[in-house]
Amino acid sequence: MSLRGTLEQLVASGQTPGAIVQVSVDGRRHEPVAVGFLASIDGNGVALTEREPVTADTRYDLASVTKLYTALTALRLVDAGMLSLDMPVASALPHFSGAATLRHLLTHTSGLPPTWDGWRGGPGRADAIAAITSLPPLTAFGTAYEYSCLGYITTMALAETATGRQWDDLVQELVLDPLRLGATAFNPQGENIAPTEYQPELGRGLVRGIVHDETAASLGGVSGNAGLFATVGDLLTFGEATGSGFEGLLERGTAAAFAGDQLADILPPSGVKPAWGQGLGPRIGQASWMTAQLPSAIGHNGFTGPSVLADPSRGLVVAFLTNRVHPTRTASDGNAIRLAVHEAVVASF
Repeated sequence: MSLRGTLEQLVASGQTPGAIVQVSVDGRRHEPVAVGFLASIDGNGVALTEREPVTADTRYDLASVTKLYTALTALRLVDAGMLSLDMPVASALPHFSGAATLRHLLTHTSGLPPTWDGWRGGPGRADAIAAITSLPPLTAFGTAYEYSCLGYITTMALAETATGRQWDDLVQELVLDPLRLGATAFNPQGENIAPTEYQPELGRGLVRGIVHDETAASLGGVSGNAGLFATVGDLLTFGEATGSGFEGLLERGTAAAFAGDQLADILPPSGVKPAWGQGLGPRIGQASWMTAQLPSAIGHNGFTGPSVLADPSRGLVVAFLTNRVHPTRTASDGNAIRLAVHEAVVASF
């Protein structure tokens, strides 16, 4: 099935209200393929009779794809000598439990819990970060792979402490500005923003323009684990920079570590390993959504539906944006959607 046909089928079956994909092959950008609408309900939960179509300027919640931008920000600080990959986190954050390093945080081997329920208490940003970075690990660092949003929030806290700067300013200066990502931002303003979930039970109503992830939202929408919004063109630009090794932004060795599997050197032979590789930020060859046809692809996905991947061996970059959690997170399987899209991309390009 064609790429457009795949998107049309996903929309028609109710798995997402809309989606947009843009592909780059050997540096040549193809036109974005957009299907469907931004939303199916209004802010009161009422079905819309007139719906806004998805366009190339529509901004979507990147969810955990934000982690790649966080990793790049942290690694630029490593190259600048302000952070070290193998520095114990506790040397900068004395209340941090355990002896994990920045490398462990970026590879999900720190032993930290995956998520944090303390956002339900409505803490302020400073109290929330203090609580998160004080949590005891579930396992000893360097012994198991356990995907952790909290590791990336702790990375943000490390960067803020080392620089004395606010996180959004660091991301802007070190990533968004040099890559000219003018349509990428935390807490975006404007009308053409795809909403995510309808959550009246949490007092949020229809979530739009504020990050869907509840922990990131409790941090004011500016976080290391989630929070960025972007257009498909900006996401493709980031993917192209990923595929080029962030030339001009990272030293060659740092870029190689970002894209190379770190787990063999971190985890013991008996350690719990995933079925894919893990760089200093990206997944590597995660077949459940990248497809088994792209075993060397690197990238990341997000709970709300988006993903970006780059396969330098093929000169391929794919940026995919969707709000599959609208109006509810139970309507579809994010990985199944992404898998269908990437299989269509491989067949088409």
